[in-house]
Amino acid sequence: MSQSPINDAATRKEFERQFHNHIVAAGGRRSASKFYAIAEASRNRFLTQARGLPGTVLDYGCGDSGFQATLAPSLERVIAVDISEASIQKASARARRLGLSNIEFRIGDCDALPIEDNSVDAAYGVAILHHLDLARAFAELARVIKPWGRAVFAEPLGYNPLSIYTDASRRNIELLTSTP
Repeated sequence: MSQSPINDAATRKEFERQFHNHIVAAGGRRSASKFYAIAEASRNRFLTQARGLPGTVLDYGCGDSGFQATLAPSLERVIAVDISEASIQKASARARRLGLSNIEFRIGDCDALPIEDNSVDAAYGVAILHHLDLARAFAELARVIKPWGRAVFAEPLGYNPLSIYTDASRRNIELLTSTP
């Protein structure tokens, strides 16, 4: 039994890469910005907690949003990774215009990060997890994040399977830990 092309991991990733390259080339997704507005509170909280953090912060699936340019002035080092060449080009051009030299932009697959083992102190991502094979993504994050490191993600889509899974898990944990 063969899989449909979109279920094949390599085909899915190539589709994602081409899709995001096209979106960036077309000027972005202004029509979708209202769905991502919820992530602003998450970004602000992460900024507050990360400000002055020594070491390296990973902007995981960075896109072309420029969030890394907001992070960089208060951090030692930022590595921004995205599968879309167009996103990396746009974000790195913004960083150059702003004179930010502590951001490293890398084109890469978030399921196979182009980053050394145990080299990241914190990771942050917005609206990225629903694009990934979660088992591979979490294994990669565990590989690159130092043992005491942290990862923070915001998934602004209410129907996202990860959100539904997390809510169900939280309910199960509450059931298991509640006293009769």
